[in-house]
Parts: sequence; C-alpha cells; structure tokens
Amino acid sequence: MKSVTKNSKLIYSFIIFLTAITVSNTIASEAISKPETLTTPKNQNETTPINTSQSSPKEEKNIPERVYSFNISSGLTTFSGNRGDAYEDKGPSLGLSFLYYFNKKMAIGIGTAYSKHYMLVNSPTRGFSQGAGLIEVSMLESFVLYRYYVNFDSTATNKFIQYTNPYLTTRAEFWNQTNKYVDLTNSPNDTHNSLGVALGGGFEFPIKVARSYIGIEALYHFVNFQDTYTQLYRPVDGSSEGYNDLTGNVMTLFASYVVGW
Repeated sequence: MKSVTKNSKLIYSFIIFLTAITVSNTIASEAISKPETLTTPKNQNETTPINTSQSSPKEEKNIPERVYSFNISSGLTTFSGNRGDAYEDKGPSLGLSFLYYFNKKMAIGIGTAYSKHYMLVNSPTRGFSQGAGLIEVSMLESFVLYRYYVNFDSTATNKFIQYTNPYLTTRAEFWNQTNKYVDLTNSPNDTHNSLGVALGGGFEFPIKVARSYIGIEALYHFVNFQDTYTQLYRPVDGSSEGYNDLTGNVMTLFASYVVGW
C-alpha cells in the first residue's frame, strides 16, 4: 500500500511537470517574435529583402530589464524516506515570493510557502497506547533566496534557449510545522520550528518580456525537522503499523505566474 502511495506521488509530480512544460513552451513560442523581412529599393523598379532575425548589439541593449518581480505559485510538496511513507500529501501547495534583480544574472528575494499533509496511525505505538489516529500536518515555510540566471549569448544560441531564462537557485529556510491530532481531542497541537536549505533550478517562459512570465521550479530541501528521530510513532510488539522514525527530505515542484517591473 505504501509503495502504491509513493508511486502515485511520483506520477502526480510527473503530470504536473509535463503539463507545465507544455503550457510554458507554447507561451514561449508565441512570445518569440518571428523574423521580419524589410525591403530597400535598389532602384525604382527593384527591391532587396533584408533579414532582421539577428539583433544588433544596440537592439540587444534595448531589451527591457526587470528590477522587481512578484511570484504567485502553486504545486506539490512531498517527502522521501519514512516521512514520505507516513505522509499523504494534500495538494496543492501555495507560495508567494518577491525578488530584487541586481542585473540580468543575479537576484535575491524573500518568500513563503504553505502545504498540508495527513498521517494515519491506528495501531498502538510508543507514544500512543491506542494509536494516534488521524494527524493533520501543516508546513509553513519562510525563506530568503539567491538566484543566478544562466544567460546564454544570443549570438551563439537559438532564440528559444535565450527566452527560457534558465536559472540555479539556493534558499535558506525556516519551517514551522504543526501537528493536529484530529482524533485525540484532548491532545494539544504539537508545534516545531526547524531550519533548512534548498538547492534547485527552474525556467521562466515569457508572456511579455520583462513584464510577465510562467515559471517552473524544482527544489530539493534538506530540513532538520525536530521530530526526525521521534519515537512517538514507533510500533510496539504486536502492533501492525507505525514508523521507527520520520527521516526523509523534502521535494517541491512549483509553477508560478510572475509579474515583473
């Protein structure tokens, strides 16, 4: 049963990724203008076509730059290891972020993201003699980020690569985790604060260059959750279910609508 759940998470992530890529590719293709053909007279009766598909250095400099951007995001947050086996992800995850651009290559920003998950333990464990029952897990993440755009020289690369805006990113994160014991009405919520870092990358496909984009970002998070080695859900002798610990890292896949100015 756990393997089926884990496979469904992977399938769900793959479907989101393919859908986002397909939509973004369509938008990017429409945003990339087709080469224009101009004519200049050789004489009164003859014209010669001029190909303007190659931008001059002066024209490249005239491409507008972003100074700020605001991102509204939605996607999937899931986990590896025992935590991934224990949690059922309730999507979608939601996020907001704000970025400041030093130039076309470097940006810093702040943001937040929220996800919800469920855990079910009906058998006796070391922490719950009758089982913990249904546990609702809320994850609220705050972060600061650094982003580096891998901008290619447009004279050496096709226009599609130029307009996908690939980037690498790293984040320092603060996670607030709340466990609500739904079936144990007398048990208070269990809250933990943890630190983490994330590494990953993404693409931004323009709707209108420097003004609006569709973004895709994948991250792998290393988070030192305080309940990583908890024994509360460790099965006792004769128990049919439980978890020896909650080890595992975090994986996120988000699609974003980006507004720049």
